[in-house]
Amino acid sequence: MYVDNWHTLCVAILREVTPEMAYRILDGECHYNSELTEYDMGDMVDMQNGGMSLKEIGGMYGLSDSNVCHRIRRYKIKKGTYEKKETEISKIEKLLDRGKSLEQVAEIYGVSKSSIFHRLKKHKGDEVKC
Repeated sequence: MYVDNWHTLCVAILREVTPEMAYRILDGECHYNSELTEYDMGDMVDMQNGGMSLKEIGGMYGLSDSNVCHRIRRYKIKKGTYEKKETEISKIEKLLDRGKSLEQVAEIYGVSKSSIFHRLKKHKGDEVKC
């Protein structure tokens, strides 16, 4: 059992995971990319709500941005806090109304500019302008 903080720090740096995840890896509780705890999932949601991109969050846990997106969606559905697409579209529209560019909105959601554009176009039809 590893309890040495230096080992934990090295694993966290080399594997680009949180110190908590590195400790669990060294302690044999989990493997890299295994199931995350309820606490980890709550942190991921908080980080996304705080404006971090899915790619940034994924980098902290050693996951791809799409994997983070799916895990967060499943977690929110389980908790009953998942917002339907209409709510997401209205949030995107509010960000654009506040002067954010498509690039900035795409960065917030961790997707490409064209993904935001196509989501809006699908919802609003041909009214969307770049």
